[in-house]
Amino acid sequence: MRLAGATSQISLAFRYCHLSAWFSCSFMGKFVEKKGNREFPVCIRRVFFGVGVMGTGLATAFESLALMYFFYGIVGGIGLGIGYIAPVSTLVKWFPDHRGLATGLAIMGFGFASLISGPAGEALVSSVGISNTFYILGASYLIIMLAASQYLAPPPEGWQPKGMQDEKSDEPKKRKRISNDSQ
Repeated sequence: MRLAGATSQISLAFRYCHLSAWFSCSFMGKFVEKKGNREFPVCIRRVFFGVGVMGTGLATAFESLALMYFFYGIVGGIGLGIGYIAPVSTLVKWFPDHRGLATGLAIMGFGFASLISGPAGEALVSSVGISNTFYILGASYLIIMLAASQYLAPPPEGWQPKGMQDEKSDEPKKRKRISNDSQ
């Protein structure tokens, strides 16, 4: 199987994917924050990402660059972007006193996934072919994301870690803000 087109044309799919992810993160962030992780409009990210990956299998089967741009670049990118927001915002709520660490751990999870999916994809390509690999990975991502989302929930309203509670009044401690104003 070989897609018709130069490597630079094929690599545009990655650019479209990242651009779509950026747009979906930017425009869906408040919505995901408001609706949470389990409600239908937010869970649609699993469908976008899974269909995007499985559709990439279709693109490779038909050797269609346009289908690759659409499925991997746009559909998968939207799912990737929306899927990126949910764990980051949830972890930040659980660790408001360590927001940077929480964000870093969430991003590390995205990177760590490639340690598993990379070798798995390589093994699948050699045993079932490129198109079938995308079908299998897309379906697997759908199932894994559905299962993982059942455990990803924000803390109860008003919850604060013990270190951020005022010991005398059980009120959350106020963070001191540093102003850039020198006056």
